[in-house]
Amino acid sequence: MVDAALAPWHRSGRVERDAFALARAAERAGLVTGASRRVLFVAVFLLPVLAACTLLAATTGRSRLCGVVAVLSAVVAIAGASVVLRLQGTHPAGPWLACPLALLALVSGVYLIARRSTA
Repeated sequence: MVDAALAPWHRSGRVERDAFALARAAERAGLVTGASRRVLFVAVFLLPVLAACTLLAATTGRSRLCGVVAVLSAVVAIAGASVVLRLQGTHPAGPWLACPLALLALVSGVYLIARRSTA
């Protein structure tokens, strides 16, 4: 989902912002108020770390941990995309790309958490 976060999420005039730049702009504008918005703001910047942890867990054979981190990543992506898609105006590819990727991560993560270990 980091690739979706790097895609354009918002267009203002000639400027296109990815998810990270959009989060920084929202914070500078004073829109990141309250606990839930602050958590989402921080979580957006943790997406690359979550992606790396997912990959590390997958390569070391820790499937349940991989599933948990994938679910966390999916929740962040879905929350961020739903906030942006509720805004008026046209939406570039970023949030639209994040939705199916997050759904795939969510389903895969739940599967990895719920399946029985074969070892």
